[in-house]
Amino acid sequence: MMSKRNLVIVVVLVLVVLVAGVLQYKANHANDYSVVYLSTGEVYVGKLSTFPDLQLKGGYILQVTKDPADETKTNFQVAQGK
Repeated sequence: MMSKRNLVIVVVLVLVVLVAGVLQYKANHANDYSVVYLSTGEVYVGKLSTFPDLQLKGGYILQVTKDPADETKTNFQVAQGK
């Protein structure tokens, strides 16, 4: 039979694993949007999940374009990702 000390250690470890699992689940199911900047200059906006792999769902591409009327200004266009 396990001693009280070993039982307490097992219970604490189980609780830590459960709390970590709940926190990871909540982080992956948040409704917040993330902005992803690529080294190529592309900007994507969408819902980012990190588990079990990195995914951007419902993504939109943010494109920077020059204003034809005034070259010193830039405009943004939003296109739905593929």
